[in-house]
Amino acid sequence: MSQPTLMPEPEEQQGVTLRTVWDLYNQVSSELLGHMDPPVGENGRPHWRASMNGYCLRRQYMWRQGVPDTRAETEEQCIDKERRFAAGNRVERELVDAIELAGVLIARQVSLSDPELHVTGSADVLWGGAVQRELPDRSKWWDPDYTWAIRELRARADRLVGVPLPLTLTEIKSTHSYAVRKMYKEGPRFDFRCQAGTYWLMASDHPEQLPSGGLDRVEIAVVGRDAVKPLIFGVTRRDVDLARSRLEALNKAWDERKPPPCTCGQEAGMSWEQGYCPYLDPEDPSRCCGMGLLDRLTASVEATRR
Repeated sequence: MSQPTLMPEPEEQQGVTLRTVWDLYNQVSSELLGHMDPPVGENGRPHWRASMNGYCLRRQYMWRQGVPDTRAETEEQCIDKERRFAAGNRVERELVDAIELAGVLIARQVSLSDPELHVTGSADVLWGGAVQRELPDRSKWWDPDYTWAIRELRARADRLVGVPLPLTLTEIKSTHSYAVRKMYKEGPRFDFRCQAGTYWLMASDHPEQLPSGGLDRVEIAVVGRDAVKPLIFGVTRRDVDLARSRLEALNKAWDERKPPPCTCGQEAGMSWEQGYCPYLDPEDPSRCCGMGLLDRLTASVEATRR
């Protein structure tokens, strides 16, 4: 009887490993299926991004202006970031799939914009209304037992609800369980509130952009990547007013060509922001979004044009 062959230690393995395939998949998915920034034109980018509205105002100004990132990351840090994004995307897909199979999905990745405030974004899921009876087209390939289970899921949802559900726009956020516990005590994070408030602001001002023609509520769903109990926070008028005031401040700064002051890490729950700022000063990594950095980058760009 032959003895089993032992696998070499990871550092001794040659060629492609499972980890290599996973990291490559995450990288390609992020590049081709993730958020694509609009190109930088002669006057910068054409609009603000809803998902950034809770970040430092100067950081957003520099992003729209097209200032290149200066924060240095190692290859392993970049790969680790892609893994976190991929894990979050999987959580989002699973939740939205459950909504679809329950028969109350209206739309995924709802695209919204507000030309007056120069902002665009895509909310994760729009759902609600009456439980749908018709299964999706792909159900013709389903196993009979699976088809029966999904029909039972919809029947139970219908019995539980009894009336059409409120039309709901949900932004799904995945994070570490530590952050979930913190938000359980303190409420949703500042940037989450600003982003979801921006979605409701755009939907309220432009209901024609919604397939449902209107909304009853907007919410934030926070799920721990290593936890199983989701937190649901309703978005309030205060969040909408906050989103509007920040966009108005950004547009005023943009029209006057005066970068707003750096506020990285100053809002409640955002102490981590400075460390992840893409515009760290290469001469002093403890500083970010500094005017000295912006002045040097602007001078460098102008020098290359001469």
